[in-house]
Amino acid sequence: MQRFLRIFALLSLVRSVSAQVPFGAVCNLSRYDVWKGESSAHGQVFVDFPLHGQRLSKEVTMALASRRCRMEMANLVTREAGKRGPVDDRYIYDVMCGDTCLLSDELHLEAMRESGCECAELSTKEDDPHFDPLSQHDFCRRSSGFLLCAELERCGVWNCDLTDFMCFRNEYNLQTISQRGPGSCSAASSIKSSALGLGAVILLSCAASVFLRPGGGD
Repeated sequence: MQRFLRIFALLSLVRSVSAQVPFGAVCNLSRYDVWKGESSAHGQVFVDFPLHGQRLSKEVTMALASRRCRMEMANLVTREAGKRGPVDDRYIYDVMCGDTCLLSDELHLEAMRESGCECAELSTKEDDPHFDPLSQHDFCRRSSGFLLCAELERCGVWNCDLTDFMCFRNEYNLQTISQRGPGSCSAASSIKSSALGLGAVILLSCAASVFLRPGGGD
């Protein structure tokens, strides 16, 4: 049992600190453009018409997931209108750990890893005709953690920098919500996140072989 707990603790650690961008990576916007055009297996849930075997691009799916995540956050305020006190933590958890917000974060992190770019580097540039000064670092603003801050004013105490994509979310992940579970959604997510990547899988396999063999991990 002790060895199992050690492996579980390692898994939790790797999940919480999984690199947004590989150390030393050089931002490659051309690679990002290629990634955006790849098809996504999750697009159908965001459209009201059949795709007939076609798939939305990852860029479109990522944008739709982020938009719906924001809407679900905003809807909490509308639903709780007229009630005293802040929005119930359990309802916030249901949104933060819902498939939409988890998928949005997963796709944004995947884009960052594949391109080697930070969220600020993937945001709309100032010389772009679509640039909005009020939405600077727009890619970074799509993190579920930042949306929680922007829509519900739950910004935490870490004083996160906007350009650190997962900072707000990581702080929320450390919370435990009554009648729900940990903010990391380990008991709720139905999406098997790819955020660990192959390196983490190898790391866990090595850890398991060490801790489970006779005398290992003692």
